[in-house]
Amino acid sequence: DDPQGRIHSDYRDSLRSQLGHQMINERLAAQSRTTDPPFLAAQAGDSRLMPTEGSWSAVAASAEGQSLMAYQALLMEARRVAQYGFLPGELDRARQNVLSSYDRYLAEADKTDSVTHAEELQRVFLTGESMPGIAYEVALAHRYVPAFTLDELNAWGRDWLPATSRMVTVVLPDRGV
Repeated sequence: DDPQGRIHSDYRDSLRSQLGHQMINERLAAQSRTTDPPFLAAQAGDSRLMPTEGSWSAVAASAEGQSLMAYQALLMEARRVAQYGFLPGELDRARQNVLSSYDRYLAEADKTDSVTHAEELQRVFLTGESMPGIAYEVALAHRYVPAFTLDELNAWGRDWLPATSRMVTVVLPDRGV
């Protein structure tokens, strides 16, 4: 077993997912800023529940009476990603955003609260996530993020929406019940 190779492989996969989700979530944010948006806000992602099991999820906040439209818009965007992929400009922006986030994490490492550290330790034990330290993670991000190709992210996008293990949540306004 090569722990160093596993760390690199795990982080490379994680970084690819981060780039893909960054692009999808930017598309969803753009939809929420249109004149007649299908939802007020939305976000998509995935999570690991155990080392071998994960889930896809999408969440949207909708106006009253618009929950079906929000649900359909979430699934439609996921299908567009699978069918048509991403654009070069989307990948360039996602790269900049992801790398900037990692650089911020490193600059503010001494300000990270204990809850964040506890959650990371929890993921190490529950999902098998690697924990090499923030400086090493930032170095890996700067190594791998610029190297991802559009073809690689488009392949990720085709496989991103699974036929099972997905959860779509629509959040409705509080009616003061």
